[in-house]
Amino acid sequence: MNTDQAKTTASTSDAVASPQRLARLAGWLYLSMVPLGIFGIMYIPLNFIVAGDAAATVQKILANEPLFRLSIVSSFVVQLVNLLLVLVLYNVLKPAGRNSEALMVIFFLVSIPLSMLNDLNYFAVLMLAKGSEYLGTFTLEQQQSLAYFFLELHEKGVQISVIFWGLWLFPMGYAIFKSGYLPKILGILLMIGCCGY
Repeated sequence: MNTDQAKTTASTSDAVASPQRLARLAGWLYLSMVPLGIFGIMYIPLNFIVAGDAAATVQKILANEPLFRLSIVSSFVVQLVNLLLVLVLYNVLKPAGRNSEALMVIFFLVSIPLSMLNDLNYFAVLMLAKGSEYLGTFTLEQQQSLAYFFLELHEKGVQISVIFWGLWLFPMGYAIFKSGYLPKILGILLMIGCCGY
């Protein structure tokens, strides 16, 4: 084998390995979001909200403020990981065709700012729960009710974001199915998973 053939063989094996390495990185990024997402998205509703009782909810938040704040940080980290994930996935799936990858990126990138802006509702909850001089025109009960309102508003925001979390799965699944170098069954499952959202 001459040097030109050796270079061609080496560059071909690098080209094949590159999507596999990127796919592994995407897998690790995706897996890292599971504990962060569960904590950031599900922890507060399950552990802080007392159904129909604004005062008890605010008391729970104030008693566990560091955990409440950590949950917000966790949610932001998930969105940053999402940003990296969509860029890595785009590079993994780029050879499969431009249209499906573009749709995947668009749907995913819409959900990221929606989710981050939605977390501002949690900051409003903290501000109302802790009280401030400029909130003096509101009674304590009104502040607690408003804090509860912003918690409920956050839940509605999550429901809107979930639409885009589901939509991005279909073009990603289609691109995986068409790629030829990733398992077709994964692509099929992702396209089916889109309907679950």
